[in-house]
Amino acid sequence: MREWKNVTSIVAIDSSGFTPDSASTYYSARTGKTRHDYLKTTISVDTDHISLLAFHVTKSRRHDSQIAPIVLRASNRVKKIKVLCHG
Repeated sequence: MREWKNVTSIVAIDSSGFTPDSASTYYSARTGKTRHDYLKTTISVDTDHISLLAFHVTKSRRHDSQIAPIVLRASNRVKKIKVLCHG
């Protein structure tokens, strides 16, 4: 069985999705592109030490429940998680 030297009490996880459609008209005209992309970022943070444990970036619209297990597994490789908060 694996033992963690670093154990954290509380880990917070949050996601944010955005479209970079708000690029300036100067940028759009200069590059000749209209922006219709989408990015979703998900992070997990150790709230005791205010440190980033893991992150995930996707270019598609996916529900948080699909991405959370990926980020939680990555976080758990860094520090053992006792409590999880999703915001």
